[in-house]
Amino acid sequence: MQIADLCLYPIVRSKDNLDNQAFLSLKNANLLVDCHLTQNKINTLGIKYYCFDNP
Repeated sequence: MQIADLCLYPIVRSKDNLDNQAFLSLKNANLLVDCHLTQNKINTLGIKYYCFDNP
């Protein structure tokens, strides 16, 4: 559970906290699936940051 919290919380908070250092570290290390997808596949296969986002 702690590992999930350490990874998920920065991702969830990334949209409302743009200087989130934990999220930026994950992104810069290419540890997010979005870093490995082409731009046109991110909407369908990438991270869903918020469950009420518009498609």
